Amino acid sequence: MRTATSGLVDSKLLDKIDKLFVCGVGAEVELPQLVVVGNQSSGKSSVLEALTGIPFPRDDGLCTRFATRITFRRALETRYQAKIVPDKLSSKEHQDKCQQWGQELESFDLFQIADLMKKVRTVMGVSDKTSDSTYPAGSAFSNDVLSLEITGPGEEHFSIVDVPGTFKVEAEGVTTKEDIKLVDDMVKRYMTNSRSIMLTVVNCNDDISSHDIIQKARDIDPHGERTLGILTKPDLADEGAEQKIIDILDGKQHRLFHGWHILRNRGQKDLRDATSLSDRHATERKFFTDKDPWNKLDKSLVGIDALNHRLHAVLATQLNKEFPNVKKEIKDKLAKAQKEWVTLGVRRQTQAEQNQFLVGIAEKYRSLADSAVRGDYSRQLLKENETLKLARAIRQRSDRFARDVEIFGHQFDMRSQASKSPGKANGTKVSSSTENEDGPDEESQSSDDDDEESEEENIKSEEAEFKAHLPAAKTIGCRMEQTPDDLLIILPDDVTLERPSFKRKWLKEMYFRSQGTELIAIPPGLLGSLMAEQAKRWTSLAQGYTADIICLIHKFIFEAISQHATKEVYTELHSALMEDLEDSYKLALNHTSFILKCELQLEPVTHNHYFNDEIQKKRQRRQMKALETKSSQSSEGRKFLFLDQLGTVKDGSNNDYTVRELKDILQAYYKVARKRFVDVVRQQSVDWFLVRGDESPLRKFSPNFVLNLSPAELESIAGEPSYIKAYRAELEDLIKRMEEGMRILR
Repeated sequence: MRTATSGLVDSKLLDKIDKLFVCGVGAEVELPQLVVVGNQSSGKSSVLEALTGIPFPRDDGLCTRFATRITFRRALETRYQAKIVPDKLSSKEHQDKCQQWGQELESFDLFQIADLMKKVRTVMGVSDKTSDSTYPAGSAFSNDVLSLEITGPGEEHFSIVDVPGTFKVEAEGVTTKEDIKLVDDMVKRYMTNSRSIMLTVVNCNDDISSHDIIQKARDIDPHGERTLGILTKPDLADEGAEQKIIDILDGKQHRLFHGWHILRNRGQKDLRDATSLSDRHATERKFFTDKDPWNKLDKSLVGIDALNHRLHAVLATQLNKEFPNVKKEIKDKLAKAQKEWVTLGVRRQTQAEQNQFLVGIAEKYRSLADSAVRGDYSRQLLKENETLKLARAIRQRSDRFARDVEIFGHQFDMRSQASKSPGKANGTKVSSSTENEDGPDEESQSSDDDDEESEEENIKSEEAEFKAHLPAAKTIGCRMEQTPDDLLIILPDDVTLERPSFKRKWLKEMYFRSQGTELIAIPPGLLGSLMAEQAKRWTSLAQGYTADIICLIHKFIFEAISQHATKEVYTELHSALMEDLEDSYKLALNHTSFILKCELQLEPVTHNHYFNDEIQKKRQRRQMKALETKSSQSSEGRKFLFLDQLGTVKDGSNNDYTVRELKDILQAYYKVARKRFVDVVRQQSVDWFLVRGDESPLRKFSPNFVLNLSPAELESIAGEPSYIKAYRAELEDLIKRMEEGMRILR
């Protein structure tokens, strides 16, 4: 079919380029190729026919509606195949439709090509309002590409692309301004391929200056290194215009690096007479041999045979120059696409893929959480991220809780509260062991002024000692961590506590309110009431402590998840986990409330021997202090006491004695209960309910959690967003094509 030559270029090299186009590499990488461009009716189709031997139909309307790639390849079997390569920017539905279409013909003769073109236009959705109203409405042009492949034992490797001719004026009922722009953009896209050779077609019966394709070629290829000019229709040139055409061929006008070539193609009469391609070649040779002044032209610049040889040289140079660059660009694009594909993470489009993906995140999270709870910060991630150092944060907050309860946990400071000096109390006379029944002894006759003076001194002494032990801070907040927005509803607000106050007569007032008929005994329930009042600050401190640990754990959970999950997956996991997490947090808060009820509402009880030891120590210290005032000092500096002086130490009234005992018991029990309370809250509310227990929030996100998700929940959390799916598919398609390209180039 095509004019036989020795081959336009090295067949193996050209075969590789053709295969790169076939596998889709040409859509991403500019490949060396021949592109026929020109204005409408410039004779492009005739040039293409002369080069390929395929009789493309020509009618009074527009015939070239889309780019057509024609490839010849040597093979044992003769085949004629047609396929459509869809525009990569078209819809998936359209791309699938085009890719599924294909046709094999017995030959590419005029009638079969004409029928083929109609079918192709239908698949592409190209309208043809001038000839067949059955075509779908739409643009008169398409960015899809028709691929025609001819193989056979006598074929030479050859490939060329034909694009629609440019035009400036709308054809009423046929083309629109949008069509003009679509064609201009399409032609420009092929021309700007820096590795293409442009065959710029200009007909001789028009002024060359009227062909805007020449200016476009100059703008894109200023030095003409990729442009070969083709002059057509010399037989229709106006008389007297021949010299201008000859000057162009001689390089005197419109100079191009590769020069110009002239062809005499079949005219309308030849087409009507259905002359053969061999007749066309014979007519052309006769024209340039016999017709003056065309017979005087350099034979290397005229005719289809000479053009084939010129194209061979031009394309060979371009291929040899660009082939190494093509290989490098394919390799670079493959590496970039693979790198971007990796950043998308594992594929998660099926339920199995989503399960595997989410279980993987859960296992990584669990490993990180276990290390953080143990305080093992050897992993780089834990070293660098302070939020993930959970064990340290819990330890520091727990130490602070213990200190706060010790310093600010009691309502009243009883460090030196109040027993009066032996002797009279509240105007009540106290008798000694030597008291005369008939009247008071000397000590019983002490004046009320002495009692008042002693009372005032005691108060001053106690106030001075209280102030000496005051904490530095006047107030303290029960919360240290800022509550995350998603926990504002369930966590308590911060409470500010002032320093414990000094209220000297508090115990005595409480005793008298509860006093019954007993002589020297603590009224029933009084110790519990005193304890509830003295320790009522524990509620705010313990709830604040538990809330802070919840905040630390909550921040840890989602910080740990964020290290392994994408932003979208993180957001969905947050929503999916919150209900279970809130339940776990509420269990811890409720248990703290339960511990507080046990300590503040039940009757005081302890089996800790420290309680009795502390009471005995307090009594002994008080007795020693009283005896010390009666002691004498020897010459050696040692203190001693006469036996008869023991009877002079008095405990005051019954009420004073009971109040002192009550104070000793309350102080001893409070100290035991305080230490027990701090330990229990830490061990149960924090360590069990929040950190290590079966219902710990740290255990909520696990492989079991993933496996129990419904398909809808799994899709919502782990499924890829539509834009990721589309981008992944695009990358995978690109990688597939680039990998195939690399295999072709090996």
